[in-house]
Amino acid sequence: LFEQAGDFARAADLYRSRRDFAAAARAYEQAYDYASAIECYREIGDTEKILQLLEKNGDSFEAGKLALEAGQVERALAALQQVDSRNPGFGEACRLQAGILADRGNADYALEKFDEAKQSQGLDSFPIEVQERYGRMLEEAGRVQDALNVFGAVRRQNLNFKDVNTRIENLKRQI
Repeated sequence: LFEQAGDFARAADLYRSRRDFAAAARAYEQAYDYASAIECYREIGDTEKILQLLEKNGDSFEAGKLALEAGQVERALAALQQVDSRNPGFGEACRLQAGILADRGNADYALEKFDEAKQSQGLDSFPIEVQERYGRMLEEAGRVQDALNVFGAVRRQNLNFKDVNTRIENLKRQI
């Protein structure tokens, strides 16, 4: 009856109280309460609807992360590229983009994104595996001093991580 009367918010609340999350989510959408609709779609595991609402609501960062988790790499990249530099997730969005681009063999653009992420959130916020990958890419690009700095950060976190000591010694010789 609430739906018929156009009171979608009350209808959604009632559906939700009855744990009918699918009906509640649809009603919340009609009431333009996307945050509540997303919560209900999360309850039923409807990733596609969650992505649609995140995109509609302009939450590019969350949409990008979720699309990446769902294996929708193109969609993830498109969303992550829309994250504004004022967004608290900007650095992580750049880091995620860098990973996608590196996987595709686009090293130059991946390095740009890694550099932006480093500038935004600091190198220490990267997982150690990502730092090591970034260092290898810098080394391959001929940015020896930058690579040395990154591998130094890796060594500070884990003295015996992979071949970090050998890489540092080789880079020092190059300098």
